Order: sequence, then C-alpha cells, then structure tokens
Amino acid sequence: MKTEQDWQRWFIDYERFILHYARLAAAMKVELFCVGVELAGASLAREADWRRVIEKVRERYPGPLVYAANWWEEYDRILFWDALDYIGVNAFFPLSQAPGPTLQQLRLSARAVAADISLLHQLTGKPVIFTEIGYKSVRGTSVRPWEWPRRFEPAVDMEEQARCYQAVLETFWHEPWFYGMYWWKWFSDLERGGARHPGFTPRRKPAEKLLAEWYRRPPPHLLK
Repeated sequence: MKTEQDWQRWFIDYERFILHYARLAAAMKVELFCVGVELAGASLAREADWRRVIEKVRERYPGPLVYAANWWEEYDRILFWDALDYIGVNAFFPLSQAPGPTLQQLRLSARAVAADISLLHQLTGKPVIFTEIGYKSVRGTSVRPWEWPRRFEPAVDMEEQARCYQAVLETFWHEPWFYGMYWWKWFSDLERGGARHPGFTPRRKPAEKLLAEWYRRPPPHLLK
C-alpha cells in the first residue's frame, strides 16, 4: 500500500469479505473461525485495523476466533493476540539442515520450536493451534517444509515424512498450551497419495498410520 487511503480501501473490502463468511459460520454453527491467513504486511503494520475487524467479526459470529500467522517473521510479532481466543501458527519450521535426519535430530529441533512458542503462550496466555503443518514425502522435506511440490523433486522418501510427523506429535501432543493441528494437506480427491506420491498428503503412506495411532488417543485438550 502506498497511502493511508490505500490501506483504508483494502480494509473496507476485507471487512466485507470476512464478515460474509463470519455470518455463514454462525448460521452453520462452525466450531472455530479464522479471521485471516498469513497477511503479514497488514497484521504487523495495522494493529488497530485488525482489532476493529476482530470486534466486528465477534458481533456476527459467537464462537472462538483464531488468526493463522506465518511461522516466518509474523507469529511472534503480532500485537493483537489478546483479542483472539487462540494463537494460530502455520508451522512450516525447518527441522533439519540436511536431508535424511534421524528421529532424534528431528525431536531436538521440534523441541526448540516448542520452547519458542511456549514463550509466546506465556506472554499472551493464549493456547496455540497449528493452523497448518505438513511435510512432503520426499528426501529433504524437513529442510524446507513450506515448499510446494515442484516438477523435479528429490527422491520420494516416505520415512522422512513419517519421522517429521512423529517428532511433531511427540513434542506437542501433551503440551498444556497446545490445542491441536491441521495437517497440510489431505485432498478431497481420495486417489491422491500412495507409495510413489511425493506431495504433502499422508494418505496411504506411513505418516497416515502414525496419524491413526495418535488420533485414537484422547484429544489433547481433553487431557488438560
């Protein structure tokens, strides 16, 4: 945005957009509503505008609210977490510096991430949701987990994907401030996945078996 007028015009349009979906969410009794996703240019520069948006959303939607912040230079800089019910993090943190890490190496990295996020919880008092987290089934997925599948991918590696899932689940599942995660990405097209599929979906891969094992347990928030 080049001028204050540009910002005001953008927020007028954004309010129209988000309030439409807030009304739909209320009518359909949606359990949780997200007011925005990875809008770092606006979230970090326009605190007052976001507080106004959140207030208007609450007038139309009675349930809990979250914002989905990027892991990189956004989630730990937002100043309006107190106006929401949850801290949302799109948690594509790198878990290793080179392909093929061991489970123990991934655990150590995940614990370092958890320590940083725990500090934000302590400052805000808000529970945390991973509004996105995921890993492709390719060698090196732990290094740059945010990257979309490309035409020339590294070798398919189901086990590195599964180890990343295991490290994250072990690290965060029992944290008292952690309220769950949305895995990126389970497609509505159920043909996606399988032993040769390099993308994010865990379907018909070892990661799916891990999810089944962990999600048979009581939901994390019921353990608190």
